[in-house]
Amino acid sequence: MSPIQNSNGGALRRSAYLLFAAVIPSVALALQAPRTWDLVTYHPPTGFSVVEKPVGNVGHVELTKASSSSYCIIAIHTSTPSASDLSASFAAEWQAVALKTINPVAAPSPTITNLGATRAATGSASSTVGGQPIWAKLVVLDAGPSVLSLLIVAPNQRAFQTYQADVDQMLSSLIVRQATPGQVPAQVSDGRLIIPPAPGTLSVADLAGEWGLSEGITTRYVDRYTGAPAGYDSLHFTNKWTISSEGGISLDFFAIRNGKKIIEKSTGTVALVGGVLIIKMTNMQRYVVRGWLERPELTVLKLNGPWYDAPIPANIFTNPDQGANLDQNWVRKQ
Repeated sequence: MSPIQNSNGGALRRSAYLLFAAVIPSVALALQAPRTWDLVTYHPPTGFSVVEKPVGNVGHVELTKASSSSYCIIAIHTSTPSASDLSASFAAEWQAVALKTINPVAAPSPTITNLGATRAATGSASSTVGGQPIWAKLVVLDAGPSVLSLLIVAPNQRAFQTYQADVDQMLSSLIVRQATPGQVPAQVSDGRLIIPPAPGTLSVADLAGEWGLSEGITTRYVDRYTGAPAGYDSLHFTNKWTISSEGGISLDFFAIRNGKKIIEKSTGTVALVGGVLIIKMTNMQRYVVRGWLERPELTVLKLNGPWYDAPIPANIFTNPDQGANLDQNWVRKQ
């Protein structure tokens, strides 16, 4: 007798279907490996692109899925100090996070629930951006002395229903690490990361690892009399330092200036003396250490320089705004 004629065939097919359906969530989850941003580990929903924004810009990661007629964006923001309670934190994060994306609208009353092993405050509202409707949902996660926000946006609440299963799956995968009381929270002002002063106990061993710096500048010239274009000067570069705990350093510099490549590689030694980072290669460069921010996902070293042969002015050490045009934020990923 063929399987189709078997009286148990329907039950067997139903069992096979249930087994297949049970496998689907784990397969879908495996398509996007777990990632960590700040205090949260998450599985990006299947089909969502993931882009981590530069720390000096906004300090968040964006997960996006879009079609020709709709979209859903999930932005996971860097943690901030918690308020007196989770509801108060939600109100503060609505101002600091949601209203940076949507036009001003009153903060909704949040619902406090458990999201896995973490408490969460959730609320949503409709608003506009650039004259177009938008719906926003804010999820504020409790991380002890800190909170961490997820902002979810779609054209409207009905459009979000298309993505809700994906988002719910991601939210159910969240693992939130509790911040330690001594951890310095990231602070952003006018889109710039605030780097606290460096501790006086820094050593070369603390600097061990790979540090990166990426910058660029384009200057356009015009005729002072006619206002006609008179050329330009463009320089965009990436610079990498690899520092060993024993005091060795290697430099890997790549730049494009006015369309021409510049590549430099060199090695030397590095030392920390009186709050000054001294690098000896073919010449000697000195940098005043102005700031140090250590986060779970990266470390930022704020330097002022380079200073070469001339003495470093005293006010560079005493006034953090002096010589700010020479400030550099070097980043080491953990």
